[in-house]
Amino acid sequence: MILLLKGNKDSATNSRARAINQIKVILITAPALLPVQHSVLLWSTALLQQLEKEIAELRGDLDQLTQQACPGLRKTYGLAVDGAAALCGVSPLPASSGKTNRHLLNRGGSRQANATLHRVVVVRLRWHEQTKAYAARRMEESRSKPEIMRSLKRFIARELFHTLLGRPPVRTAAT
Repeated sequence: MILLLKGNKDSATNSRARAINQIKVILITAPALLPVQHSVLLWSTALLQQLEKEIAELRGDLDQLTQQACPGLRKTYGLAVDGAAALCGVSPLPASSGKTNRHLLNRGGSRQANATLHRVVVVRLRWHEQTKAYAARRMEESRSKPEIMRSLKRFIARELFHTLLGRPPVRTAAT
């Protein structure tokens, strides 16, 4: 049900973006036709209000379902309703070569889940003091920003996996 509602919300959000883009094109290409502009604005206002209402209702339903499915998931720092609904199928793949031993996220899995992990990392790097301290420490060890972000994504994927299973999250220096 969560995936179905998430798909519907994403579709409504995309429809809203397409409608806004079409309205801009009409208003720019028909500047001399005031009656056309007026009717387009009336039509677009009604359409956008309908889409906003639909998106808000779907987001509320997703909020309720994600809280029921896994209440601990929504308490994760940097994770909101859309991210919680998108989390599925994230798994690491070995990507080691030579002296480097690392893993990448599975690109065959859910792209939305991978994007969610990236957003959580970005939010934590910006606002979460422990994560900022971890990144600073790793920078002092001559690690690059992509390496730091990869390790944070792996950590967050493990943390979210334990949360989804109802286990206490694993805590390390990255949290």
